[in-house]
Amino acid sequence: MKVSDYAQHDALGLAKLVRDGQVSPKEVALAATQAIEALNPMLNGVLEVFYDKLEGMDDAVKPREDPGPVFKGVPMLLKDIGASEAGRKQEMGSLLCRGRVAKETSFLTEKFQTAGLNTLGRTALPEFGLASANTVSNLHGTTVNPWNLNYMSGASSGGAGASVASGMVPVAHASDIGGSTRHPAGICGVVGLKASRGRITQGPSRSDFPLGTLNEFAITRTVRDSAALLDAIEGPGPREAKSIEKPAQSYLQAVLDVQAGAPILGGPNRLRVAVCDSSFCSVKVDQDVVNCVADTAKTLEGMDAVLNDDRPQFDFEMLCEADALAVGTHGVLRVQKVANEMGAPLDRSKISPVLCKMMDAAESRTALELYRALDHYNEIRRDVNLFFDAYDLLVLPVISCQTDLAELHALEVSDMTSDRWMHHYQYLVPFNISGHPAISVPVGVSRDGMPIGVQLVAKFGDESLLFRAAAALEIAMPWNERVPPHHASKL
Repeated sequence: MKVSDYAQHDALGLAKLVRDGQVSPKEVALAATQAIEALNPMLNGVLEVFYDKLEGMDDAVKPREDPGPVFKGVPMLLKDIGASEAGRKQEMGSLLCRGRVAKETSFLTEKFQTAGLNTLGRTALPEFGLASANTVSNLHGTTVNPWNLNYMSGASSGGAGASVASGMVPVAHASDIGGSTRHPAGICGVVGLKASRGRITQGPSRSDFPLGTLNEFAITRTVRDSAALLDAIEGPGPREAKSIEKPAQSYLQAVLDVQAGAPILGGPNRLRVAVCDSSFCSVKVDQDVVNCVADTAKTLEGMDAVLNDDRPQFDFEMLCEADALAVGTHGVLRVQKVANEMGAPLDRSKISPVLCKMMDAAESRTALELYRALDHYNEIRRDVNLFFDAYDLLVLPVISCQTDLAELHALEVSDMTSDRWMHHYQYLVPFNISGHPAISVPVGVSRDGMPIGVQLVAKFGDESLLFRAAAALEIAMPWNERVPPHHASKL
């Protein structure tokens, strides 16, 4: 299989080739490794390829009576934190963890593999997924954007975003504690879903993650891939009780219905859409981003949606303070646990200055202050739930503006609660706290040719509506024909 042919297909497309007997899983995996070998030296998004998995891989190309799993033979990459595979390195972007090997396979990785995905390697992230607005670390360097090598790839799943956007793989594991799936997806021009709280397992190590802000899923090329993947992996893992109700109709079928001409919202009611392009703080929103949000809203209006300029009402300053304390405390705990696991004293010289500042701030606060922050979380959750009594969908930016690497180098040592950080996360963090499902879709392009993602947010548990709306936009504002200069289809 030629790399240029491989890169023409999304994950479901590749799986169909395998099921139809046109290519073998091994041929697909070889094409993926060739794409990585050609593009990754420029992008630095892939940390390691598991070449040993190619040995003994299925080489048969004969169609079988049993079609097998939905993503049979499709290569994917695991982010170097979260979903783990026993016996494989997971260094979390930190010098503190150099050489660390995962001791267990997470429930989510098992679900990926049961769905037929071939976990073929691991992708880059900033230290512990917390220490940067870009994917840069002292351990692995900087991951850049395949649209322009002078631009950031986003964080913390920037390795996944660059890998999918460049066509190295059609799907890559991502995680999102404050926007870290939607952020790189919007910046790199691909699709990134943060599911509702409790939809996807985080077990066994983080089954009861206390903040309720963390979500693990994937970055994909197409809406249908995200829908089919959520069908395949949603729900609790073994011995887990925490989950939310699965809809009667599959997510993929919801997408296929819209692709066949069905309306976004069935029944007699019109889709109620709130539109927000204003800043939550003092950061100015770039005009290209404002225009893209307006174009998206106008497109939905043409599909019989009712639009209103509105957004959830919450104290954004309070939100930032609460999140900095809660996430910072989580970061301290994670660093301490890993240091203990590695069997060595915590060496601060191996930790980035930003993470050290987070640790200092968290260690100086009291238990009462942390509990007050979690109480603020609950207030925000109630505010956002109340907002969706009046609306079906919220349309707003992913980020305020694109950022080049020169600015990022200055940003790495800045205060994580500053406005400059809020360039990247002001529209994202609120929905990690509230737990509502949100998706970034790459509907626009800036004046300098960089992708612009727009974010859709729906009621708690209503990923089906998100997928239907995203699928409709994928048809009306198509992005799949746009590929970056550094892409596997050009090899």
